[in-house]
Amino acid sequence: MNITPVFDFSASDDKVLLHKGQAEIEIEGQAYQGECDVILKYLPQPGIYFYNEFKNIPVEKALGFILNFAITGPFKFNGQDIEGFSMSPSGNALKGEMNFDWCPSYEPLCLIGDSSTKIKKVVFHLFNFLNFKGTYFSRDEGKLIDHIYMNSNEWKISLQSLKTTKDEITALKEKGGYRLTHIGVVERPDGSLFNGEETNNLLDYIGAFFSFANGYNCNPICPVGFDENDNRVWELWSSPRESYIYAPSWFDIKHSGQIEELFPLFFKKINNNDWKGTLLEIIWRYQNANISTRGVETGIILAQAALERLSYEYCVKEKKIKTDDEFKSRNFKASEKIVLMLNDLNIPVEIPNETLGLKALEKQFKWDNALHALTDIRNSLTHPKNKFNGKLHIMVFYDAWNLFLWFLEMGILAVCGYKGTYGNRLISG
Repeated sequence: MNITPVFDFSASDDKVLLHKGQAEIEIEGQAYQGECDVILKYLPQPGIYFYNEFKNIPVEKALGFILNFAITGPFKFNGQDIEGFSMSPSGNALKGEMNFDWCPSYEPLCLIGDSSTKIKKVVFHLFNFLNFKGTYFSRDEGKLIDHIYMNSNEWKISLQSLKTTKDEITALKEKGGYRLTHIGVVERPDGSLFNGEETNNLLDYIGAFFSFANGYNCNPICPVGFDENDNRVWELWSSPRESYIYAPSWFDIKHSGQIEELFPLFFKKINNNDWKGTLLEIIWRYQNANISTRGVETGIILAQAALERLSYEYCVKEKKIKTDDEFKSRNFKASEKIVLMLNDLNIPVEIPNETLGLKALEKQFKWDNALHALTDIRNSLTHPKNKFNGKLHIMVFYDAWNLFLWFLEMGILAVCGYKGTYGNRLISG
């Protein structure tokens, strides 16, 4: 069965109405109520905003507010305090009318339901996700819909394209920005209930999972929880974090079984208390390092930091190949730390022929392996005195960036126990 978006993301390229409710502000010790629209706005940058309209305000107080933003107490929505600040004051003070926008200090916002709310299923939305070819198919008004199903012992997740997905991705490639491309549903395999706290944790995990597949940030947007009677009982309002870009990754969009195979392995790993923080941190670094338009030099530095972090968790804490003191010894080089993990995971450490710029310099700089080369190049970016003296060609930095991220992708897949196919970013096409 095809899933439909919970909110009307197609209504506007600029903003989407999420909810209508009542706002309350305090002026000079007096509380006033007004109407409020909760909006997901894309420009000038994505965010959740509260658009407020107040009437029957004393003239002098309305005028003082419009001129001075004279809110002396908290802003409340449906009785809940929302930290933030006001913007864009306007109105007609003579008629006792005033309007303003409230920008919350943080996201996501859970103002419908709470951590104890009982939930049967959650519908979430993905923006700017890859145009994958599904492992299953259906039709919606004649349009082909792609489906993938990701199952673990604890969760069942369905993800599908929409009838508008291809058009939206075409628009993203032409204009950039933020567009709804896919929609998903989370349930228990046995149909049992779960609560808001469990949902929050899961959303963190699948946000990291989709970002790892996408190559850059792709967090679930505006998830909505439904009870056994299909009533909306829980909502988490959030905005997309990354405008559309092209970013390579290990996931081959023509082989969606890769995601289906990795998910239970990834979930088992990230659900482990020892690995949760590590994987979330590493994938955050990965998705930032993988955006070449921000500079491959930055990506190189972030990628090495992520690989060292991954190696520490694997070699010291999980496999106990090295002690903490041995791993952190000044005599144990960064390249050696990473090679130790890669060797144990049977990932080849030679400089691949595909990285022509690095391969051409291998003998000149007497690099023992690819990680020796990569850490040398990383050090040249962070230390003013180095063996290269600023003479490396830009393509060498590109090769180093791409290879660093290949090792990071292979490392993450391998520590999760993944043994399937992958898209090789080192091979053009």
